[in-house]
Formats: sequence, structure tokens, C-alpha cells
Amino acid sequence: MRGFQKLGNILYGEVWLAYLEILAKFLVTGDFPLTLPRLLDAPSLENMHVKVVSCGARHTAVVTGDSKVFCWGWNKYGQLGLGDVVDRNIPSQVSMDGHVPINVACGWWHTLLLAESPT
Repeated sequence: MRGFQKLGNILYGEVWLAYLEILAKFLVTGDFPLTLPRLLDAPSLENMHVKVVSCGARHTAVVTGDSKVFCWGWNKYGQLGLGDVVDRNIPSQVSMDGHVPINVACGWWHTLLLAESPT
């Protein structure tokens, strides 16, 4: 069953995740499971200021205050930008090769990163 991922920055800059099952299950079975939000366990983002957050259908990307990019989630089409198609359950740093990230936007099956060139 496909789900929709929601991410929020709630109180004290903590990152919370919630996954909602697609409405089709409700229409077929009458059962609408709702997973309650949970605090993201992400040592790679600990003590970092997250300035941009974006969610796709099943993946998430953030840009930190010190110009790092982290992605995680479903990666069937390489939308995490990590050079492979392996799903990630925890935020993984994306190589920027000297570019400075400005903004990130996740789509259904893609991620768009706006970055400044070092030259």
C-alpha cells in the first residue's frame, strides 16, 4: 500500500514524521489506519539547524544552516541524489561537490536542488 509522507518542524526545531495510508484502503475495507507522528531519530541531523524542508510522496530532503543537504526515504528512481537506488531510513548526506545549496523541493518521484556554483 502506498503512503503519503508528511514532515513537520514542530516546537524547538524537532523534526516529526507521520505516514498516512492512502484513502483506497479506507474505501475498500472501511479501516483508515493513521500512524501518529513520531520524532525522527537522526543522529546525522543532531544539533544542526534545518533551514529548508521538503517532502515528496515517499522521500524527504533538508538543507541545513551550514549548507549541507540530507535526503532519506524511498529511492526507486534515484530521487535521493545519492548515486544509487537504495532506500534510506535515516537522513544521508548528499555530496555537493563545492556547490552551495539554496533550496530544495521534492516532487512525487524527483528532487530539485537549487545551488550556487563555487565560481
